Amino acid sequence: MPPQLVLPSHGLRKPARGHSLGRTAGAAQVCHGSSVELRVIEHPLVAHKVSLLRDQDTTSATFRQLVEELVTLLAYEATREVRVEDRKSVV
Repeated sequence: MPPQLVLPSHGLRKPARGHSLGRTAGAAQVCHGSSVELRVIEHPLVAHKVSLLRDQDTTSATFRQLVEELVTLLAYEATREVRVEDRKSVV
């Protein structure tokens, strides 16, 4: 199985010990017994960067760069379903 990142879609609580994750539609998983929805990020680019982060030969500078890139990708995933509306620019 390729590396995955699990991103809480709201809240920062971890699932309680012994709770299993059940599959739901799409890439989202819900922790039973908790109101925290977890989103599993299975994008190949994210998996590649996580693999590099886990490599013991990755330098500190490369590690920091990878974390910065992952933060950008995770921010995109976290805001994927945020509604937006068009507004006229006021100058």
